[in-house]
Amino acid sequence: MKTKSEILGLNTKFEELNIQNFREESFNSNVSFLDFDAVIISSNFISSSYSESSTSPYQNKRLLSQHASCQIKEDFARIKEQLVE
Repeated sequence: MKTKSEILGLNTKFEELNIQNFREESFNSNVSFLDFDAVIISSNFISSSYSESSTSPYQNKRLLSQHASCQIKEDFARIKEQLVE
């Protein structure tokens, strides 16, 4: 029987706090939420996990590469699917 809660942090930057039973992963990792009792998702700096386009920023915002744009859409879909389960 599991006695301690396992917590997953996606893009949270909490790992440095040394929280017991806490695991940090990047937004684009393929980790299963079903292995954890709680999942914390931070929307800050999600795009930092993806490669930038070589073109200039648009309205002072960073642009993702074409591949990264497709990947982030797939990652959001995968995470949404896991949250629905």
